Amino acid sequence: MGQRATSSGNSKIRAVIEAAIAIAVGVTLYLTVAKVKHLGIVICCVGLFVLVSGLFIPKAYRGFKKLGLLLGKVVGVAMAWLLLVPFFYLCFGLGRAVLLVARKDPLCREFPTEMPTYWVSHGPKRATDSYTRQY
Repeated sequence: MGQRATSSGNSKIRAVIEAAIAIAVGVTLYLTVAKVKHLGIVICCVGLFVLVSGLFIPKAYRGFKKLGLLLGKVVGVAMAWLLLVPFFYLCFGLGRAVLLVARKDPLCREFPTEMPTYWVSHGPKRATDSYTRQY
């Protein structure tokens, strides 16, 4: 019990756990959702591949893991560019258009302006006791 498990032992345990999760998800999809039975079969096959390669072909298992990491990175970058960039321009561009139509300038960026200074005056001074009760 006091000995540390070897790296191959850790990868075998990891492969068994990953395969069990994949097979459980595949069986659940196959049994519950009628329209995606083929997806359940594919996920079960991937789980079986992970199990067999993790236990008997470590090189194939490491390659499959690297492929999964690469796929995750590609999908993450693609989703960031395909979702976040349009979301940014739609939200902030639309918000700016609404402010332009409403002729509002909450940041007082108008130039030149009739104001003698761009200084924003603060409210009245507070008593020093208020700083000790911040909440």
